[in-house]
Amino acid sequence: VCWGDDSAGQLGRGGPLPGGAMNPVPAPAALTSIVAIAAGGRHTCAALDDGAVWCWGANDAGQLGSAPSAGSSMPVEVVNGAGAPLAAASLAAGTTHACAVERDHTLACWGSDVDGELGDGTTAATSLPAAAASLGAHVIAAAAGPHFGCALGDDGAVSCFGANDRGQAGQPAGAAVAVPTAVAIDLATAVAAGGTRACARRAGGQLECWGDGGGVAAVRDGVGPIAVGATDACSARAGGVDCAAFGDPHLACP
Repeated sequence: VCWGDDSAGQLGRGGPLPGGAMNPVPAPAALTSIVAIAAGGRHTCAALDDGAVWCWGANDAGQLGSAPSAGSSMPVEVVNGAGAPLAAASLAAGTTHACAVERDHTLACWGSDVDGELGDGTTAATSLPAAAASLGAHVIAAAAGPHFGCALGDDGAVSCFGANDRGQAGQPAGAAVAVPTAVAIDLATAVAAGGTRACARRAGGQLECWGDGGGVAAVRDGVGPIAVGATDACSARAGGVDCAAFGDPHLACP
């Protein structure tokens, strides 16, 4: 179920485009058997239990996996260059792109690529899933920010790619990074991205973040599952959720 802005059909309810309406009441999208979901700027993607990926909403950069158009308020299936469905285990979505970690542990992304956010070594947008360069069949999770992304390998390494003007790709702030490049952290177990920051949970439970003009820095210890927004990060724990605003690592919410 989805709720909020439906101006590009990103709630998946059907209807004319542009919708322009806000819908504060959770409404079911036209899919069942969903096992993973990711929401981007104005598009949404879901993976089904058979691995197929369907996306809906804005499609100005091909982020629905089809040639750029006005978009669709109904789910559109994403297929590869041979016309075959994907076999996704998990998803990530940025402002105008999306990525799937496939069941064979490869990473494929599609949509805008102006900053190299598809990780395929180019800056050419494509509506067909493009294999990320250099990662091989070792990806177990991925995260996407506005115009960048990160991948977690089965060896605990984190590699990022795309926009890096604030160091969000894990390198000294500067030019975009079109090929996935390792971030200087060890043994991560989860990765999340948002705004101009990314964070990883270390094997020992430490949360480390980078971007927003700074290098890798520890935020707190003992974290569980993590999520990153434009200006904050949150992690789940047994008794609730901890949140830290960047710049004030002591801010917490019950």
